[in-house]
Amino acid sequence: MNGLEQVEEENKKIASDVGQLADTEETRLSVITAIFVRLNNEMRLQNIQDIKKDISYGAKDFGQLPEKYTTNMESIIRSYIQEINQFMKVYNDEFINIQNILKSAEERQKYYFFKIRETIVMRQICILAEKQPEEYTQLDSQISEYRKKLGIYEKIIMMCDKEFENCKNRREQDFKELFEMKQEQALAIVQKRSIFHKIWNKIKNQWHGYENFSKFVLQKHAAKINKIKTETLSTYITKIRESTNSFSGEVEVLLENS
Repeated sequence: MNGLEQVEEENKKIASDVGQLADTEETRLSVITAIFVRLNNEMRLQNIQDIKKDISYGAKDFGQLPEKYTTNMESIIRSYIQEINQFMKVYNDEFINIQNILKSAEERQKYYFFKIRETIVMRQICILAEKQPEEYTQLDSQISEYRKKLGIYEKIIMMCDKEFENCKNRREQDFKELFEMKQEQALAIVQKRSIFHKIWNKIKNQWHGYENFSKFVLQKHAAKINKIKTETLSTYITKIRESTNSFSGEVEVLLENS
């Protein structure tokens, strides 16, 4: 294989390497996104199940049949879902922000990877043309500069990978703090009671069962939803947005100083 054939082979290899890099990046991002969405759905479904269990256990404790509380339970679940949707939207916005930074960095990474390989080929052509080293010194400087730029974008990509994980973990922790049910396992309590207590409780519930069920179960959820809506959710939203802006600022500073 002569010199020109080697250069042609090198050009083909550049195109192939850039294509493989793009495919790898697309696959990785698809996996990250799929995991993020799956966990989103799992948290939602688990929360709804926990709410239903809490209400149904409480209903059993106070001797209430499903037809007496199903409408209220569905209303409570809809209220929770409204707040959960707001919470998830802010975290989705943060995820998309990281995603956009990552995509931009990957595009620049591919660009500088291509420029490095391309300039190396140009240098090989200079050697084949038997030019003096000083005649392609500029190419060496360009290669050095391109490698520096490539390193910066590779660092940003690693930062994004880490931030994806941070975002996922913070979302899970914040969701637990805001929405997770503190299961009292009312059904287990009922099962452990003495026969006398069960009989007395059944008699009492004939007169005040729904009133107590509403007071100790339904109103508990109404109070929690109201607190989330009027107090705690806004605090979490502010914190999440600050985290989003902080990461964007960190990347901007890195690029400005490069």
